[in-house]
Amino acid sequence: MRRNFKSDNDYFFGNDKVSIGMWVGASTTPNSYKDAQKIYKKVFEEITKLNNGKTGDYRKVNTFPITNCSWCGCNSVSKNQFGKYDLGYTATDKSFSTHCLNSDCAFSEELPIYFVDDKIYQHPPTLLFATVDKFAMLSHREEGHKLFNSQEESKLPPDLIIQDELHLLSGPLGSITGLYESIVEMLSTKGNRKPKIITSTATTRNTEQQVAMLYGNRALNIFPPMGVTYDDNFFSFVSDDSKRKHIGFMPTGKTALNSQIRILGNLLLSRIELFKYYREKEQLTREDAIDRENNFWTIVSFYNSLRDVGKVYNKVPAEISDFLKLLHNRYQLNKQIYGFNYFGLSGRTKELTSRVESNSIKKLLNELEEPFNLVVKDEWNFVQNTVDLVLASNMFSVGIDIERLNVMLMNGQPKNVAEYIQASSRVGRKDKGIVINLLDANRSRDKSYFENYVPFNNAYYKFVEPLSVTPFTEIALDKVLASLLVCFVRHKQGLYLDKRAKDLLEIMKTLRNSFQIE
Repeated sequence: MRRNFKSDNDYFFGNDKVSIGMWVGASTTPNSYKDAQKIYKKVFEEITKLNNGKTGDYRKVNTFPITNCSWCGCNSVSKNQFGKYDLGYTATDKSFSTHCLNSDCAFSEELPIYFVDDKIYQHPPTLLFATVDKFAMLSHREEGHKLFNSQEESKLPPDLIIQDELHLLSGPLGSITGLYESIVEMLSTKGNRKPKIITSTATTRNTEQQVAMLYGNRALNIFPPMGVTYDDNFFSFVSDDSKRKHIGFMPTGKTALNSQIRILGNLLLSRIELFKYYREKEQLTREDAIDRENNFWTIVSFYNSLRDVGKVYNKVPAEISDFLKLLHNRYQLNKQIYGFNYFGLSGRTKELTSRVESNSIKKLLNELEEPFNLVVKDEWNFVQNTVDLVLASNMFSVGIDIERLNVMLMNGQPKNVAEYIQASSRVGRKDKGIVINLLDANRSRDKSYFENYVPFNNAYYKFVEPLSVTPFTEIALDKVLASLLVCFVRHKQGLYLDKRAKDLLEIMKTLRNSFQIE
């Protein structure tokens, strides 16, 4: 828009550079120029091997979150016109930048996305994406005031703060965050100018009290507001055509693991029955049948603990594959035509948990987006570049929006209703989906949900538990108050340099006197 409205070397929409920042932990992004330089050197060494005709794998060592240009899609490590690999990163011990290797791209000079902490402090971005745990760094970094312009009279502080997934800020994390939010709001305030705070969540209870504890007794306005009728508030309406069906199972006489193997085997078999139905009953062409099958091919198996994920992951190449093969033989399914259902199943099984390295998650999500693909080789059918089975933990319940996922097996009832709603809503987001709840008869809580299964699932939003946020308890203040004081003196009182720590006593006397006067 700026380029279209440019006139006389001046931009109609302002001259400051628009940029995006990613301010998260060191396990996801390098937090210093030196850390970024180390990763850069590893990638450079790998492409040097490739350019010299040797074997190298730059993808494995490239842990930068930006691996391609967000504008044109060009990979940040690409071959040039001479067949040699070029790097879209520039790194030294005092700088880091990313640029697009496509010379015709609008961002061939620099991609304005900053993910190194040093760069974010040096050039505060227009829009900053962050995790709440990074607030603790403000007490330790002398450059932290730059994110709020608290020491520069001519510049404005942040105008808008958006907190996504508000329901996750509860318990100990919410209590600590509530204390840090007070200092963040203080740093974002200049004169009578305060930031607007917007929070979003789909599962909430006692929100007014939670917001009061998190954001200092601010008044709460809910959007969209209540309408004249319960099913239509102008911004949204209730549809009778539900896109998600819940089915409850509570088998007896079998262990939970045995039940999972049986249900997963039958779910995997049902995909072939569905494929046969499309081909034989509906008389669809092979391409149309594959396209329809895409919505139900990938099955998500959700677990409440990493231990359960590990157990089932080890069962896939042996017991689950063998049981699926047994079912194929029992129903006399032609191996040449339908054997692709279990050929290489373990290789097409993926894990989506915290055990997966952060730099591999993006690649995994891209694999999940890949549609069902069936190829023919020597008159045998084979599945290619498609994920069959996803073993997921509660990491799956937030932020995953993949339209082709429509089948989920939920193993055991999650600890709270909010997580149950969030996790099950990852399937059936565009097309109709199904959620199968495998409940354990040996657990009284699971048995209670099963006995009231229909009324509970018809109105599960009203069963969401209230959240507990207690930032002003003695133990919370004991852990955080010293850090908040350092942050306040550093960035609000102007002693942000490490060498100014000796002036702390003078500031404390001034503050004490001012409080006494008030």
